[in-house]
Amino acid sequence: MYLFSRQRRANPARPRATMAAAVEVAQQVSRITERDVEAWTSVWSPDFGIVSWTMIVDHLTDLETANSKLMADAVFGDTLEAIDELFVSGVEDRLLQLIIEPAADAPQGEYAQVVAGVGANGMLASAMSMGVEIAELATQISGVQTLFGTAATGEYGGVAWITTAPDLQTLEEGNAAVQTNADWMALVDRSGSSFAQGVTGTLYRRLH
Repeated sequence: MYLFSRQRRANPARPRATMAAAVEVAQQVSRITERDVEAWTSVWSPDFGIVSWTMIVDHLTDLETANSKLMADAVFGDTLEAIDELFVSGVEDRLLQLIIEPAADAPQGEYAQVVAGVGANGMLASAMSMGVEIAELATQISGVQTLFGTAATGEYGGVAWITTAPDLQTLEEGNAAVQTNADWMALVDRSGSSFAQGVTGTLYRRLH
Protein backbone atom coordinates (compact mmCIF):
# COMPACT_ATOMS: atom_id res chain seq x y z
CA MET A 1 0.00 0.00 0.00
CA TYR A 2 1.23 3.48 -0.89
CA LEU A 3 0.40 7.01 0.21
CA PHE A 4 0.82 9.43 -2.68
CA SER A 5 0.89 13.17 -2.07
CA ARG A 6 1.20 16.13 -4.44
CA GLN A 7 2.21 19.44 -2.89
CA ARG A 8 2.35 23.11 -3.85
CA ARG A 9 2.94 26.28 -1.84
CA ALA A 10 -0.06 28.61 -1.67
CA ASN A 11 0.15 32.26 -2.71
CA PRO A 12 0.07 34.07 0.68
CA ALA A 13 -1.83 36.96 -0.91
CA ARG A 14 -4.69 34.69 -2.06
CA PRO A 15 -5.37 32.28 0.84
CA ARG A 16 -9.16 32.01 0.53
CA ALA A 17 -9.15 31.46 -3.22
CA THR A 18 -6.28 28.99 -2.96
CA MET A 19 -7.92 26.82 -0.31
CA ALA A 20 -11.22 26.80 -2.22
CA ALA A 21 -9.37 25.77 -5.37
CA ALA A 22 -7.54 23.01 -3.50
CA VAL A 23 -10.86 21.51 -2.42
CA GLU A 24 -12.24 21.78 -5.95
CA VAL A 25 -9.22 19.96 -7.36
CA ALA A 26 -9.61 17.16 -4.81
CA GLN A 27 -13.27 16.78 -5.74
CA GLN A 28 -12.50 16.68 -9.46
CA VAL A 29 -9.73 14.11 -9.03
CA SER A 30 -11.98 11.93 -6.87
CA ARG A 31 -14.71 12.06 -9.52
CA ILE A 32 -12.41 11.37 -12.46
CA THR A 33 -10.31 8.62 -10.87
CA GLU A 34 -13.10 7.15 -8.69
CA ARG A 35 -10.68 7.22 -5.75
CA ASP A 36 -10.76 9.08 -2.44
CA VAL A 37 -8.60 12.19 -2.60
CA GLU A 38 -8.18 14.59 0.32
CA ALA A 39 -6.83 18.14 0.40
CA TRP A 40 -4.73 19.32 3.33
CA THR A 41 -2.85 22.46 4.29
CA SER A 42 0.03 22.85 6.72
CA VAL A 43 -0.64 24.87 9.88
CA TRP A 44 1.58 26.19 12.71
CA SER A 45 4.61 24.62 11.01
CA PRO A 46 7.83 25.84 9.37
CA ASP A 47 6.44 24.93 5.94
CA PHE A 48 3.36 27.12 6.37
CA GLY A 49 1.07 27.40 3.36
CA ILE A 50 1.78 24.00 1.84
CA VAL A 51 -1.24 22.49 0.12
CA SER A 52 -1.15 18.70 -0.16
CA TRP A 53 -3.47 16.37 -2.06
CA THR A 54 -3.30 12.75 -0.90
CA MET A 55 -4.44 9.42 -2.28
CA ILE A 56 -3.91 5.88 -0.96
CA VAL A 57 -3.44 3.08 -3.50
CA ASP A 58 -2.70 -0.60 -3.16
CA HIS A 59 -0.35 -0.80 -6.14
CA LEU A 60 1.67 1.59 -8.30
CA THR A 61 -0.39 0.49 -11.29
CA ASP A 62 -3.44 2.02 -9.55
CA LEU A 63 -1.60 5.33 -9.49
CA GLU A 64 -0.66 4.95 -13.13
CA THR A 65 -4.31 4.34 -14.09
CA ALA A 66 -5.49 7.34 -12.09
CA ASN A 67 -2.90 9.57 -13.73
CA SER A 68 -3.92 8.41 -17.20
CA LYS A 69 -7.54 9.31 -16.49
CA LEU A 70 -6.54 12.78 -15.31
CA MET A 71 -4.32 13.42 -18.33
CA ALA A 72 -7.21 12.52 -20.66
CA ASP A 73 -9.71 14.85 -18.97
CA ALA A 74 -9.76 18.24 -20.71
CA VAL A 75 -11.87 19.93 -18.03
CA PHE A 76 -9.38 18.97 -15.35
CA GLY A 77 -6.54 20.32 -17.46
CA ASP A 78 -8.39 23.63 -17.81
CA THR A 79 -8.87 23.76 -14.05
CA LEU A 80 -5.15 23.34 -13.39
CA GLU A 81 -4.31 26.13 -15.81
CA ALA A 82 -6.92 28.45 -14.29
CA ILE A 83 -5.65 28.08 -10.72
CA ASP A 84 -1.92 28.12 -11.42
CA GLU A 85 -1.57 31.77 -10.30
CA LEU A 86 -2.83 30.82 -6.84
CA PHE A 87 0.43 29.00 -6.12
CA VAL A 88 4.00 30.25 -5.84
CA SER A 89 5.89 26.98 -6.32
CA GLY A 90 6.00 24.09 -8.70
CA VAL A 91 4.53 20.66 -8.04
CA GLU A 92 6.34 18.24 -5.75
CA ASP A 93 5.25 14.60 -5.63
CA ARG A 94 5.97 12.24 -2.76
CA LEU A 95 5.39 8.51 -2.52
CA LEU A 96 5.46 6.64 0.78
CA GLN A 97 5.24 2.87 1.02
CA LEU A 98 3.21 2.10 4.13
CA ILE A 99 4.56 -0.58 6.45
CA ILE A 100 1.85 0.10 9.03
CA GLU A 101 -1.38 0.66 7.12
CA PRO A 102 -4.47 2.55 8.30
CA ALA A 103 -6.98 0.51 10.29
CA ALA A 104 -10.21 -0.27 8.47
CA ASP A 105 -12.28 1.33 11.22
CA ALA A 106 -10.12 4.44 11.64
CA PRO A 107 -12.16 7.67 11.87
CA GLN A 108 -11.70 10.30 9.19
CA GLY A 109 -8.82 12.54 10.16
CA GLU A 110 -9.24 16.29 10.48
CA TYR A 111 -5.65 16.84 11.57
CA ALA A 112 -2.52 14.93 10.63
CA GLN A 113 0.86 15.13 12.33
CA VAL A 114 3.74 14.05 10.09
CA VAL A 115 7.21 13.36 11.46
CA ALA A 116 9.81 12.72 8.77
CA GLY A 117 13.40 11.56 9.03
CA VAL A 118 16.12 9.58 7.28
CA GLY A 119 17.79 6.38 8.36
CA ALA A 120 21.46 6.81 9.26
CA ASN A 121 24.10 5.36 6.92
CA GLY A 122 24.67 1.72 7.75
CA MET A 123 21.62 1.66 10.04
CA LEU A 124 18.72 1.30 7.61
CA ALA A 125 17.57 -2.10 8.91
CA SER A 126 17.57 -0.73 12.45
CA ALA A 127 15.74 2.41 11.31
CA MET A 128 12.97 0.33 9.76
CA SER A 129 12.48 -1.92 12.78
CA MET A 130 12.73 0.99 15.20
CA GLY A 131 10.28 2.97 13.08
CA VAL A 132 7.67 0.24 13.39
CA GLU A 133 8.28 -0.12 17.13
CA ILE A 134 7.94 3.63 17.66
CA ALA A 135 4.68 3.77 15.71
CA GLU A 136 3.17 0.79 17.53
CA LEU A 137 4.06 2.14 20.97
CA ALA A 138 2.73 5.61 20.11
CA THR A 139 -0.55 4.05 19.01
CA GLN A 140 -0.79 1.98 22.18
CA ILE A 141 -0.13 4.94 24.48
CA SER A 142 -2.18 7.62 22.72
CA GLY A 143 -5.12 5.56 21.48
CA VAL A 144 -4.69 7.26 18.09
CA GLN A 145 -3.16 5.23 15.28
CA THR A 146 0.27 6.20 13.99
CA LEU A 147 1.17 4.95 10.53
CA PHE A 148 4.74 4.28 9.44
CA GLY A 149 6.22 4.17 5.98
CA THR A 150 9.39 4.38 3.94
CA ALA A 151 10.09 6.74 1.06
CA ALA A 152 9.58 5.07 -2.32
CA THR A 153 10.73 8.29 -4.00
CA GLY A 154 12.79 11.20 -2.75
CA GLU A 155 15.66 10.94 -0.29
CA TYR A 156 16.94 7.39 0.00
CA GLY A 157 16.26 5.93 3.43
CA GLY A 158 13.51 8.42 4.17
CA VAL A 159 10.87 7.43 6.70
CA ALA A 160 7.71 9.04 8.06
CA TRP A 161 5.28 8.61 10.91
CA ILE A 162 1.75 9.90 10.32
CA THR A 163 -0.76 10.35 13.12
CA THR A 164 -4.27 11.42 12.18
CA ALA A 165 -6.95 12.49 14.63
CA PRO A 166 -10.64 13.38 14.29
CA ASP A 167 -10.07 16.70 16.08
CA LEU A 168 -7.31 18.85 17.52
CA GLN A 169 -8.10 18.00 21.14
CA THR A 170 -7.68 14.27 20.50
CA LEU A 171 -4.33 14.89 18.82
CA GLU A 172 -3.16 17.15 21.66
CA GLU A 173 -4.16 14.68 24.37
CA GLY A 174 -2.48 11.84 22.50
CA ASN A 175 0.75 13.83 22.18
CA ALA A 176 0.68 14.66 25.89
CA ALA A 177 0.24 11.01 26.80
CA VAL A 178 3.15 9.93 24.59
CA GLN A 179 5.56 12.65 25.66
CA THR A 180 5.10 11.92 29.36
CA ASN A 181 5.44 8.16 29.04
CA ALA A 182 8.72 6.75 30.37
CA ASP A 183 8.71 3.76 28.00
CA TRP A 184 8.27 6.10 25.05
CA MET A 185 11.16 8.34 26.07
CA ALA A 186 13.42 5.35 26.62
CA LEU A 187 12.57 3.99 23.17
CA VAL A 188 13.24 7.32 21.48
CA ASP A 189 16.61 7.61 23.22
CA ARG A 190 17.49 4.04 22.25
CA SER A 191 16.60 4.64 18.59
CA GLY A 192 18.65 7.82 18.23
CA SER A 193 21.64 6.23 16.46
CA SER A 194 19.34 4.65 13.84
CA PHE A 195 18.38 8.00 12.32
CA ALA A 196 20.29 10.92 10.87
CA GLN A 197 19.91 14.29 12.53
CA GLY A 198 17.27 16.65 11.19
CA VAL A 199 13.97 14.89 11.94
CA THR A 200 11.13 17.33 11.17
CA GLY A 201 7.50 17.65 12.19
CA THR A 202 4.61 19.20 10.25
CA LEU A 203 0.98 19.58 11.22
CA TYR A 204 -1.74 19.49 8.56
CA ARG A 205 -5.44 20.37 8.65
CA ARG A 206 -7.88 18.77 6.23
CA LEU A 207 -9.66 21.18 3.93
CA HIS A 208 -13.41 20.94 3.31
